[in-house]
Amino acid sequence: MAKPLLALFVAAGLAIAAGAARGATLTIACAAVGIEYDLCREGAEAWAAESGHSVELIQTPSLANERLALFQQLLASRSVDIDVLQIDVIWPGILAAHLLDLGAYVGDAEIESHFPAIIANYRVAGALVALPWYADAGLLYYRRDLLEKHGFAVPETWAELERA
Repeated sequence: MAKPLLALFVAAGLAIAAGAARGATLTIACAAVGIEYDLCREGAEAWAAESGHSVELIQTPSLANERLALFQQLLASRSVDIDVLQIDVIWPGILAAHLLDLGAYVGDAEIESHFPAIIANYRVAGALVALPWYADAGLLYYRRDLLEKHGFAVPETWAELERA
C-alpha cells in the first residue's frame, strides 16, 4: 500500500474493536472530487485485502461546506454510518470533540514521517485527532540562470519575488 494512504487506514484499523473477528466491515467517507475517490477506493481495497476486513465506501458531497455540514450532522447525532472520515485540514478544531485521539494508537515513527506543522495542525488540546492522507503544498520553481542574467538573487520574501 502507498505510504500516504497508511495514515488513513491506521485510523480505519482503530475503528474495528480489538479482538474483532476477521471480516468486519468498515465504512469510509471518501471525497468525490477529481481522482480522490479512485485513490481512496484503491487504498481501501488494498487495506481490505491485507487486513481481511471489508470496506464500504460512501461518496461525500463535492463542496467542502456541504461535506463539513454532513459530518457535523452525523457526528452530532452519534451516527454509526461512517467509521472513517476524510476531513479538510481546517476542520480539526471544529470536529475534535467527536474524534478519537489517535496518539495512543499511532507510533512515533508514523507521526514523525509527516511534516511537523501538519501534525501540529491535527492536534487539538493535545489530542491527535487526524492524520494526513496527503500534503497539499504549493511549490515555486525558479531558474537560477535567468535570475543571474537579470541581476537578481534567489528571492527569500514575497516582496523580493515581486521585484524579480
